[in-house]
Amino acid sequence: MKNFAKNNQGRAPFTLYQETSVNQQFAEGQTVSFYSELLCSSLVGVLLKKYTNSCLIDISGCHELTIASREKYNSRLVINYKMIFEDM
Repeated sequence: MKNFAKNNQGRAPFTLYQETSVNQQFAEGQTVSFYSELLCSSLVGVLLKKYTNSCLIDISGCHELTIASREKYNSRLVINYKMIFEDM
């Protein structure tokens, strides 16, 4: 297997995160309220990782969901920043 840096030929490495005015309003470790279209409900979770247009949310402490639902999604959901409520 070849090294990525050799194949990249001097270009910037690929990244899933670029700072924008939307995502800089949030911080990793922050507790957020959001709406999940996947689960069709409003939930609360902890922001684990920021991406350019979305973020990874930990729902392991969300008691509104059944244990089976949390296990199905490995206690994590990717949520668009537009689905996060402004006030907690």
